[in-house]
Amino acid sequence: MNYKTYTFRKTPPGPFTASGLRVIVIIALVVFILLAGRQLRAEKAKTFLISDFDYTNNTIDFTRVYRFVKSFTNRLTYSDIEVIYRHSVIFKINPVLMLARMQQESDLLFENAKGNRHTWRKYRAMGYGLYKNFRAGGKKFYVYGGYELQVYFAARTMRKLFDEYRPGVKKKILDTGETIKPENAGTYGLYRYLPFYGKHNKYGWKYEAGGNKYMLKHFRYLNGKIK
Repeated sequence: MNYKTYTFRKTPPGPFTASGLRVIVIIALVVFILLAGRQLRAEKAKTFLISDFDYTNNTIDFTRVYRFVKSFTNRLTYSDIEVIYRHSVIFKINPVLMLARMQQESDLLFENAKGNRHTWRKYRAMGYGLYKNFRAGGKKFYVYGGYELQVYFAARTMRKLFDEYRPGVKKKILDTGETIKPENAGTYGLYRYLPFYGKHNKYGWKYEAGGNKYMLKHFRYLNGKIK
């Protein structure tokens, strides 16, 4: 009687064999490292927004600032631009950072608003002290309303906050609820001026507002354009 001889093959490595487990462990480690790196970069992005040099660099001359602003808009006059430049020099704040903050708060560089809307945007140009207001004749007025007042108080406050920084100080980001330790004076100054990181509608406003993340997008764009 003839019997067929069967040859049994070795079972290929499966997920629960020694080699299969090694592959799973390696993949898990790679995924963990990638996710951890992404988390660290996200945290770093919030604790270091801007270098102290970029915050305070006011070595750009007025002619460059004037031509630069005029390349974007004709709505800001020579006097408007001079106000920003003068106060950036007095308080040692980067004029490009001032312009970026103004763009984030009132959209005066890239706007196409007309008439009263443009006037209103200039009135609250830097978003300074907008919670301090009073009413008269049925209308609301801001204590710090007016273009030159806005620029003056914004520049002065940005400098004051920069100088207040001490290593290890903590700051709460209102839109994320996180409490962080800013790594430098520039980052601390930005969060003290505007304690939000991303888009937010913390106070039930009609529109979402942009935090420091969006202001810095304007800054990087403008800083890369100025010549």
